[in-house]
Amino acid sequence: MENLDSRIKALQVQLNSVDCAPARGYRRNITIYSLVSYVNNITGCYISKNFQMVELFIARARTHMDDFPASEQWSSYYRMVDEYLFAMEEWLKEVSLS
Repeated sequence: MENLDSRIKALQVQLNSVDCAPARGYRRNITIYSLVSYVNNITGCYISKNFQMVELFIARARTHMDDFPASEQWSSYYRMVDEYLFAMEEWLKEVSLS
């Protein structure tokens, strides 16, 4: 579990870094803003161990990614988000077994 927590924290830092976050991704009138918000809501809920909301925002993020496939400019962010969502799903499985 400790290794998974470290991986999640590293992904959280990376997803909000200038190098990874989508250009203009924090502007509300850009389609990817919702995905960026879901990712950051997941992070906040993870920190506070609000498991139900983590599940809710993972589902919303996945739906967004299905409804709005990655453009070329956002493809690397989508890949990183997918990795993050998978790690969060693994974390949820582990904490539910505790």
